[in-house]
Amino acid sequence: MDIERIKAIPRYSDFVYLNEPVEFYRCCEDKDYDVVQIHDINPISDKHPEPIGFCGTFEWKSNILTPLDGDDYTSQMPVYAWHEFTSVNGLKCIDILTDEW
Repeated sequence: MDIERIKAIPRYSDFVYLNEPVEFYRCCEDKDYDVVQIHDINPISDKHPEPIGFCGTFEWKSNILTPLDGDDYTSQMPVYAWHEFTSVNGLKCIDILTDEW
């Protein structure tokens, strides 16, 4: 997926885009997040070029990744962009854009 195309999608317009992807653990080293939400930027299919989008969540505390949904994730996934926010419950959260998790 062309990252410029992702930037044009309103859902991802307020993300901070990196010049080069950075491995998640390097990008978020020594930061704590109650919830990390992963958004896959790969196209749904050849017929549907929009990104897959939301695909999972994990916690990142003391540089340890703990899945919140039972899936497996790697802290080495490339991060192309991110957006920090606080949930309505006061949780510190971050959305990340990646193409492999």
